[in-house]
Amino acid sequence: MRTVREGEDVLIVSRGRSVARVVAVSKAGRGKARQALLQRLQGQALTGSRTWQRDQLYDR
Repeated sequence: MRTVREGEDVLIVSRGRSVARVVAVSKAGRGKARQALLQRLQGQALTGSRTWQRDQLYDR
């Protein structure tokens, strides 16, 4: 991730075949993605109820 953050693309290879490319997100792209996510979430109806407590999510 450090390499990507520094601006270099990283190619992910599995068994000699390219399967993914990791590239840094530009600041403009990050803002657009955030805005798109917020718009989508604001348009969604709430589902279910939140009857659980945060601590219940973790095994202790």
